[in-house]
Amino acid sequence: MDHFFQAIKQVGMDWCPGIKEEQNSYRSELAGIDGGLSMIAVILKFFDITEGGIEIALDGDSALNSAKASREFLNSFQSSYDLLQDIRNRLTAIPEGIKIKWRWVKLHQDDKGYNKLDWWAKSNIKADKIAKEFCRKCIRNNRIHKPVQLWYEHFAIRVNGIKESKLNKKNLYSASQKDNILNYWRNHHDFAIANTEDIDWESFRLANARLPLGLQRWLVKFATGFIGNRHKLNQRREFPTSKCPNCDHPIEKSSHVLQCKNSQALLELDKNVLKVKEKLSEMKTLPILQDAIIEILKNWKHGKTIRPSKFSRTAGLRDAVTHQSRLGWHNFFLGHWSKLWQQVRKNHLQEIKTRLSRSRWTVSIINKIMHLTYEI
Repeated sequence: MDHFFQAIKQVGMDWCPGIKEEQNSYRSELAGIDGGLSMIAVILKFFDITEGGIEIALDGDSALNSAKASREFLNSFQSSYDLLQDIRNRLTAIPEGIKIKWRWVKLHQDDKGYNKLDWWAKSNIKADKIAKEFCRKCIRNNRIHKPVQLWYEHFAIRVNGIKESKLNKKNLYSASQKDNILNYWRNHHDFAIANTEDIDWESFRLANARLPLGLQRWLVKFATGFIGNRHKLNQRREFPTSKCPNCDHPIEKSSHVLQCKNSQALLELDKNVLKVKEKLSEMKTLPILQDAIIEILKNWKHGKTIRPSKFSRTAGLRDAVTHQSRLGWHNFFLGHWSKLWQQVRKNHLQEIKTRLSRSRWTVSIINKIMHLTYEI
């Protein structure tokens, strides 16, 4: 094929398929390989070429290794499974008389001096420049990222009408069970959440993921009520009464455990509130927000009513307290926070003109309060 490419140089550009959130350099390299193979297929068919050699070069070693490993089984859960499936099938479709060779080109060689570089390095620099110009053009024209089923992608999974680039267990589980789970919490016997859409579930998920595995399991059992409190043991006929062994409250559910007036539980609260306070200071929390959280943790545990009208309106603090009151302070201890807490943080950061992360703050404080809940 050398005589053909001496006469004609083909330059192709493609917009990487898939949703915006899954775009990365690895996927872009694979899309480049896939686009190149589609061009090669057209050339081979048009000129009826059945013998020769093709050398494919790129500077992404991970993408190169994934694409050329034709004898390894693909895993439908691996990143960019859709592109890898298409690439493997395109390679299989190339006539047996044409040998494929792969080459890795070291990236960022410009500092050596362009004239000192070999043809491969120069071509890689040119390809990167063309790709960046094409990307800027697409961004200027507001080109959208769109998931599509590729020509040699023999099967595809769609979740809520959007094609997945790989089998994602979390997405599949969420799509199939989300309504059931939210309905469960709306009607929960102990920690009901009337408006589940008002909960900052993403911050809860990230905070929960930071917990040790054993503590994650405990939190699920505690929140659902499937834990060894007297209420559950009595239900299972493993204990004769539902009464709390520490304060004689008639029913020891998980919600009671959070507000039990046992002296040891109150001591543990005071000890762990100090840890929460340290974390709030470390995260440069707005002072009135820090004081509010500490006051709420102490007062609610001692059975005192949380009155939103007592809190400042600054940065939207009173709105957050009011909204959380509707969701329930039990849920505050479990990490089921109102979305307005993060808004308070955002308002404060805008006021002081800093680029600190509001989401990182929310996740860190929820995580610390989850630890407190476990200790008390």
